[in-house]
Amino acid sequence: MCDQLLTQFILNTLIMLVIVTTGFVLGTIPTNLTLLISLVLLNVFGIYSSIIGFVVGILLDSSIIDAASAPLMIIVSLFIVPFKSFTAGPFVDLVTAIQKLFPGYYLYPIADRLMNNKNLTAPLLFFCLTTGITLIPFLAILWVKLIKKTR
Repeated sequence: MCDQLLTQFILNTLIMLVIVTTGFVLGTIPTNLTLLISLVLLNVFGIYSSIIGFVVGILLDSSIIDAASAPLMIIVSLFIVPFKSFTAGPFVDLVTAIQKLFPGYYLYPIADRLMNNKNLTAPLLFFCLTTGITLIPFLAILWVKLIKKTR
């Protein structure tokens, strides 16, 4: 898993470097703290997603993963874009309450506050808390499946 996480980190960083370099060459990306914070948070979210993907890969058969990969990606994407930003209603309130349990939800408010020079403390804190809390079950599964099994 460590090799996978390191590889994922390197690939994410390379992709970001290509995009940022292109933005610099075209003059569309300013170099500031906002860019650095955004890149770090995206890398953290990439590692978070990789850990979950690794656990799913350990738990499920490859044929199940092949069949379920598209629906899983749709479900994961539903936890990133805040529904309340483009619609309203009781169902949206329920979906938003569920979205708030996962770190992807807080990336949008963080980006919004970064662009508008507002205080990041609350969404950044919730991003960190939800990342840690939602990783606990996946790390426990890894511990049971990999570490405890080898002892």
